[in-house]
Amino acid sequence: RAWLTDRNGVCWIGTFSNGLNRLDVTDTTFTRYINQKGNPQSLSHNIVLSLCEQWQNGKQYIWVGTADGLNRFDVQSQTFRRIGQAEGLINGVVYSIQKDTNGMLWLTTNKGLHRFNPADTTFINYSVEDGLQNMEFNVSAACMAPNGEMYIGGVNGFNRFHPLRLPVNRVPPPVVITGFQLFNKPAVWRAPLTLRYDQNVFSFEYAALSFPAPQKNRYAFKMEGFDRDWIDAGTRRFTTYTNLDPGVYTFRVKASNHDGLWNEEGVRLPLIITPPPWRSPWAYLLYVLLLFFLYRSGKWAVANRKSILALRKRRLSHYKILERIGEGGLATVFRAVDTNTDKIVALKLLKKELSNDPENRRRFHNEGRILSGLDHPHLVRTYEMGQVGDEMFIAMEYLPGPTLARYHKDNAPLPEGEVIRLARQILDGLQLIHNNRIIHRDLKTANIMFDADNKLRIMDFGLAKSHLSSMMTASGTLMGTLGFVAPEQISSAQVDHRVDIFSFGVILYEMLTGKLPFYGENEMALIHTIFSARPVPPVMTRPDLHPDWDAIVARCLAKQPEERYRQCAEIRNDLDTIYRERNHAPAR
Repeated sequence: RAWLTDRNGVCWIGTFSNGLNRLDVTDTTFTRYINQKGNPQSLSHNIVLSLCEQWQNGKQYIWVGTADGLNRFDVQSQTFRRIGQAEGLINGVVYSIQKDTNGMLWLTTNKGLHRFNPADTTFINYSVEDGLQNMEFNVSAACMAPNGEMYIGGVNGFNRFHPLRLPVNRVPPPVVITGFQLFNKPAVWRAPLTLRYDQNVFSFEYAALSFPAPQKNRYAFKMEGFDRDWIDAGTRRFTTYTNLDPGVYTFRVKASNHDGLWNEEGVRLPLIITPPPWRSPWAYLLYVLLLFFLYRSGKWAVANRKSILALRKRRLSHYKILERIGEGGLATVFRAVDTNTDKIVALKLLKKELSNDPENRRRFHNEGRILSGLDHPHLVRTYEMGQVGDEMFIAMEYLPGPTLARYHKDNAPLPEGEVIRLARQILDGLQLIHNNRIIHRDLKTANIMFDADNKLRIMDFGLAKSHLSSMMTASGTLMGTLGFVAPEQISSAQVDHRVDIFSFGVILYEMLTGKLPFYGENEMALIHTIFSARPVPPVMTRPDLHPDWDAIVARCLAKQPEERYRQCAEIRNDLDTIYRERNHAPAR
């Protein structure tokens, strides 16, 4: 993958899966450097894509670009220093590294061109808005001419530029808070901001006063007293908080201009949330009395522990558990009977070993809240969500199955008419989800199941994102299932409902051809195909298919969101056209 002969005649070889190798030509001995789990001074990833030598103050360094960030290898101490997203590298797949005459490093990735200053570990990022041929580049497709000009090659041509002639904005941008919303409505505010305990959904808008390229200004925010670290907001200019405990906080925002120069001080807004009445002295006296009652009750519970445990094994609230029918990463699903109505239900329980993590509890609660507000023949119905002790549960409609994944495995490839029938049902359910401003984010055949009437129901909204949801995951976390997710989900970019349209395109391709459109020998190879590969058109795999399938699938699987269908209804119209032409009948 990469080769470098340094000033001392030593050869450095980067491999696709076996890390970095050093060849001493004097005695033909190899030294291998690989990723060591738990050792932050080892190589960050065993896929090495690019190499560059640099000398500073008489010390030799080898810069190593991997599939997971940039590394500086100190030849003398034999240690690596990792540079990744925390230092400002917005994409970790480093395809090439070039050093200019001022000692700056120029990197190409899947998210554009980046100038890295080794002296202060800062980045300046360049995109198509600066003239790049594309945001994606190719491995080792970079060089520097004798006159100092650089050439970098990507998926849509190449760029030529002189590093010393690119202007840099060295003025930190002033940062201001431009608006405040309470329950998603504009509200009057002043510093310090004081809110009642029940005013628990509020939003801030902010801006950096740097105007050469305002769309590239970046932001980070932090609620001191709640957030432990800064939260990278990218180019998004607003944030929402929900259900903060009463107390004293400080909301802070910092920003950078389009060349990556940050105003670290930013702006501060003091925030006070007043406590509710039940935190009064009389309330605390009542709590003491309740604790005494609980103590006496606890003594009784200990004396009757065996009978209580036996009862808990059989029942949860008014549900009698019959058998386990499924399990996911977050929850276990049981077939149960509602003793109030004698109805069979699917009872979803948050796993006990995960219930202590507030993040998992919020995700589970979010799924129940989203499902309770939806009613559609192609979405799983929710009857109730609740909590008994530390156990959280969601009671849902029981579906006999199978899942679409199992049905497809047993019958692939599906007849064209059956694909149209099933695709329409998925699109109808998905359209309602999107109409309610909800993004599923984990749409796949394993999360779609047949009901008793042989109709499909979309389920498993554990990763769904709606306008009601607070921020539930750290920046950079992959939300979804690799192979079905859109490129922007992998790169942690801002996403909208078109990620579901991309996932639907994967499902459609799989139903038509019997296989997934993207594949690879390992995770990194699969990610590479999702970003760069064009799937084989379905009609080339199945010549009996209608020729319009190729265009439908290609538009769903477009790399750029703006090139995909805007709404599920548009896809359904194109499917109806195929149905009419095949059957000479009006679409249903």
